[in-house]
Amino acid sequence: MNQITPQFLTYARQKAKSDRPKLGHMLIEQGDVSVRDMLTSLVQHKTLDVPLGQVLVSQGSLDETRLYDALARQWDHPRSKLGIFAPAADTIGREFCLGHGVVPTGLRNGVLELTAPSPQVFAKAEEDLQDLYGLITMAVASPREIQGVLAAHFAHDLAGDAAMRLPEPLSCRRMSENGRRRIASALAVLGLLALAFVAYPAATLLILTCTAIGLALSSTILKAVAMIAGLRPPRGTDQPDPDFPDHPVFSIMVPLHREKDIAPALVKRLSRLSYPKSLLEVVLVVEENDTETAHSLQSADLPSWMRVILVPEGQPKTKPRALNHAIRFCRGDVIGIYDAEDAPDSDQLERVVAKFRASPAHVACVQGILQFYNPTDNWLARCFTMDYAAWFRVILPGISRLGLPVPLGGTTLFLKRNAVDAMFGWDAHNVTEDADLGLRLHRAGYRTALITSVTGEEANCRAWPWVKQRSRWIKGYMVTYWAHMRRPVALYRDLGFAGFLGMQVLFLSTILHFIAAPLLWAFWLAFLGVSHPYFTDMPDVVISAVGVAFITAELIGLAIFATALGKAGRSFLTPWAPTMMFYFLLMIPAGVKAAWEFVTAPVYWDKTEHGHSLPEDPA
Repeated sequence: MNQITPQFLTYARQKAKSDRPKLGHMLIEQGDVSVRDMLTSLVQHKTLDVPLGQVLVSQGSLDETRLYDALARQWDHPRSKLGIFAPAADTIGREFCLGHGVVPTGLRNGVLELTAPSPQVFAKAEEDLQDLYGLITMAVASPREIQGVLAAHFAHDLAGDAAMRLPEPLSCRRMSENGRRRIASALAVLGLLALAFVAYPAATLLILTCTAIGLALSSTILKAVAMIAGLRPPRGTDQPDPDFPDHPVFSIMVPLHREKDIAPALVKRLSRLSYPKSLLEVVLVVEENDTETAHSLQSADLPSWMRVILVPEGQPKTKPRALNHAIRFCRGDVIGIYDAEDAPDSDQLERVVAKFRASPAHVACVQGILQFYNPTDNWLARCFTMDYAAWFRVILPGISRLGLPVPLGGTTLFLKRNAVDAMFGWDAHNVTEDADLGLRLHRAGYRTALITSVTGEEANCRAWPWVKQRSRWIKGYMVTYWAHMRRPVALYRDLGFAGFLGMQVLFLSTILHFIAAPLLWAFWLAFLGVSHPYFTDMPDVVISAVGVAFITAELIGLAIFATALGKAGRSFLTPWAPTMMFYFLLMIPAGVKAAWEFVTAPVYWDKTEHGHSLPEDPA
């Protein structure tokens, strides 16, 4: 009997390839696809250079299982059942299987059966395995089927990788491991502050007040400069990225946790995206033990370009750990992130592509605008809408234009895949993983661009839920500041003088607002004629100067709100802008809660509930 050699197999494959029937003809002859659907899909297949089968499935013209049944017949390879792993799986290794998108499903007499989604994928894996196995044969399965087997088999290892993906020097996870030290340090700081008040009350109060004034004025100056910078037209001198593809594949990750009521609406909202579905995959990321969300998704009739990825049991239970796990199974050139309640503009992904193509290669992130779709629910909703408008319409664009680090929003965020991999993904132990990633991107030389495309979100307009949500953000800023300031010299070297100074103002003004606010109120009391012992020995000129500065700061704040609301088409909220000073009082309980959890539970994720309001356009 003649021995089968690798050379013979190569010849046989090339011969079989030339004799293969056309996929389109096969599907029409078998009655799987109508002629009309085939003609429509062929146009997109040629225009976008996307495999025909992928177009047919994405348009709902063909079931994925029937596609791969047909492909197995076309390629003359067996259709894999993907049962139990062969022993070769662990020999080949997790990274090889995940990186190539293949799974070994048989090993007999030195011949390895390797299941792959296409001959091209199989050929690359075969080339890299030839030193280990003499003969390798191919079986066929869809990427979804292969990923499901790999996720189940390597679940334990993947759970650990998702939690520890970011190297320890860049992560804040050491903080969560030193609880007693954190508590001892916090008590020591409070003790020293109490002793200072007892021994030198006036001097201590003066130092704290001056610090509060400095932070408040620095924050106001930065916002004013950002507003001016944002109003200037862009210079347009940068060379666009020549290597960014014309039609990139998007992988949109949507982390869901206890969202049983919002999942069906999310499917409808994301279905409005006009980007070709053959170039889009929406990955709904669900914790393994979140059965209520999983059941809701099962009954939501997901389209073929949406799928669910279960995050294996592990700690910490945070959004960034879920993202680190899910991205291992994403195929996109661009990684996007939406929240459960998001309602993006239908052409948003096209605008992201246009922005990346017009930007230099070092622009690794595009951030869209978040805007609430329930601004008139109550006073808190109005104020929260103004807060978001100022941040996304004025401050962030200005910060980006100034070349300062951009604290990213947690949604409507689009990242080049190679940049995410270079950054080791997200810090699983940081509850504001977005702000941390934005800072790490800037330190590595990447930049963030902003677009005016809007994603509708639901304003958290109940007082205690708002406090809980804001406390998580403040705590995350505390954790992020601590993580990066552990090595201030390296941070200064990476950011430069302007970036380092801007980072200090942005983060410290957010972190210390709840401490600074009560100290600053005293000055308003003096202007209202209320006597305060602190002002007894203070010259009138000092009080007047500080008062003028505060009034100027308030006027700048009102100008920012008016500008932002005009850009957002929400000018009807402008009369409410003077009440924002009362809105910011809620930052005090949020800050106290954040400081307490920073010491006692830095990784605790306070869940924000959604689904209490409907979007303006629920279609």
